[in-house]
Amino acid sequence: MKLKVILGVAGKMGSGKSTVSHKFAEAMGWPYASFGNYVRYVAHQQGLDEDSKEVLQEIGEALVEKDPKGFCRSVLEYANWQPDQSLIVDGIRHVEITAALQQLTAPSKFVLTYVDVDENIRKNRLIQERGVRPDQLERLEAHPTEAQVKTKLSQLADYHLNANAPVELLVDELRKIYTNTLREIESTAGRDQIIEQGQKQAAG
Repeated sequence: MKLKVILGVAGKMGSGKSTVSHKFAEAMGWPYASFGNYVRYVAHQQGLDEDSKEVLQEIGEALVEKDPKGFCRSVLEYANWQPDQSLIVDGIRHVEITAALQQLTAPSKFVLTYVDVDENIRKNRLIQERGVRPDQLERLEAHPTEAQVKTKLSQLADYHLNANAPVELLVDELRKIYTNTLREIESTAGRDQIIEQGQKQAAG
């Protein structure tokens, strides 16, 4: 079976990661897995306010602390992903989640992309378009769910996208990342085949 690609997407609140991830999934005909969507589903199931960012942060953090792998498995199931499909996963916020996704989607190739955006654009988007108050934004960004997004995931990412660009260009950039990843897979497979043939010849 030809190996598939799992594109993980991370970024700060308001970076535009969900918009570009969803648009890319539509353009490619891929399943779209979203940690945010799943957490909202959990909030709804528990009778909590699924529109409250504070509630969603608390649920997300609790799920990560309890069982990162189980959390990831539930997100993949909620997206109806099958192992023979490529996939884009939006809303990665923890290193533990990245590791769990790599394990659960193996042998597919997992690639992490971090979405960067100008801070003024990001904050204005949250305040003006999403109605987040400045004091509320400060509290939301101080929450533990945001800690690794600001540092570790940015450093861990295989690629960075500049979300100051139009969404259409960002979708094209994700296509290029996908193409590059396929080339890496094919190149690695070719090297492994050569090594295997050499080992057989040496043994014979």
